[in-house]
Parts: sequence; C-alpha cells; structure tokens
Amino acid sequence: MEIIIVIVVLMISLCFYFAIKKHKEESRKNTWIHSKTGKKYSIFLKCMIKNPDGKWVDGFIYHRLGEIDTMYVREYEDFVVNFVTLEEWERDNGKDSR
Repeated sequence: MEIIIVIVVLMISLCFYFAIKKHKEESRKNTWIHSKTGKKYSIFLKCMIKNPDGKWVDGFIYHRLGEIDTMYVREYEDFVVNFVTLEEWERDNGKDSR
C-alpha cells in the first residue's frame, strides 16, 4: 500500500513539474521587449482597432509584465516595429537588430 502512495505522489509531482516547465516556455514565447526602453510586455489579446482613417486594422491588447492592471492597445504594424521577441532580444544581446 505504501509503495502505491509513493508512486502516486511521484506521478503527481512529475505532472506538476512538466506543467510548470510548459508554462514557462509559453510565457517566454509571449514575452516582447520594447526596443527602446528594454521593458518586458506580454500580449493579452488580439483585437481590431479603428484607425483615424476609419479603417479597421489588426492590433494587440498588451500589458507590461508585473502590471496587469494597466492595458495598452497598439496596431499590429506599430507593435512589430517597436517590439522584439525575448528570444531576439537575448540573441542580439539587448540591441535592436533592425
């Protein structure tokens, strides 16, 4: 009986370990760095924004990491010009390669 309990506890522990590892990987994929300030942001949702010309364009709702209570909205094109992925930022040693 004791061996079964040990096996179940080990299996649950392994499940938690892999779930946390997967969450960290997904978080890294969704982390963007502002190329001028170096601050980290995460995309919350994709959305549509009506620009001043009256045309609907793709956009993102995003927030600064650690500040979930403040959300920002930016057009997709403007976002990709001003932000780089965490992987790009680390690869280029914190410099904007564009």
